[in-house]
Amino acid sequence: MRSELKRLRKQTEQFGLSDFNDLFVLAKKLDEAHVDRLIKVQREHDINSPELADDIMDDLFWYGYLESFVIWHFTLCQLQSILEATSLTIF
Repeated sequence: MRSELKRLRKQTEQFGLSDFNDLFVLAKKLDEAHVDRLIKVQREHDINSPELADDIMDDLFWYGYLESFVIWHFTLCQLQSILEATSLTIF
């Protein structure tokens, strides 16, 4: 167990502040691409019944919101680990 913790610590010490920016940019691009895809799907659906169209779009946007939330949730978790690793190397 001790050897695994030492190995894990060495892996986290490899993170730097440049990784922080790279990860943030990656998450932002993922989220923007996701929103663009949702808008494209909305434009592609041409449904005669407005009520049915609203239900379909509501579902798409709800699941889109959840997917966006997951992207940012895991990004924040990774950013926290980068900050912790950086603080370990500085202090």
